[in-house]
Amino acid sequence: MNTALVLGGGGALGDCEFGVLQYVYQYNIRPQIICGTSVGAVNAAKLAAGEGTPQETDRGFKGLQNIWLRF
Repeated sequence: MNTALVLGGGGALGDCEFGVLQYVYQYNIRPQIICGTSVGAVNAAKLAAGEGTPQETDRGFKGLQNIWLRF
């Protein structure tokens, strides 16, 4: 069974989504399907693109974390 992650739009919602993703990744839940709209699409794209090596299961999350915690 696949796990899907759907992220919504609305500028301020982007950082809230990051907080939820922190929780999800903390409990080792990794989505196989990621989609979103507006700022959710930006978060989804960064999460899907990833950074680091393909062996790192949280490589996309690390990139997203770098964006949101920079502010």
